[in-house]
Amino acid sequence: MRNQIIRIYHVDMPSDLKGRWFASRSDAIFFAQLLYNTKHISMNHPPLWEHIIDLNAIAICEFLNKQDM
Repeated sequence: MRNQIIRIYHVDMPSDLKGRWFASRSDAIFFAQLLYNTKHISMNHPPLWEHIIDLNAIAICEFLNKQDM
């Protein structure tokens, strides 16, 4: 059985170190455009980040541990 790969998106918040997570790329872009009042948002440049996650226990733990650093 193959592991499932998913993509999730993170938008940095100006006053919040944690930011906000989205399952949909279009929702994340729309949110970032409204929050930062701009039409020009580039993926994997502040404030929008795409994360590709392999859905198995080891990969999830590695991803979460990286986010805590």
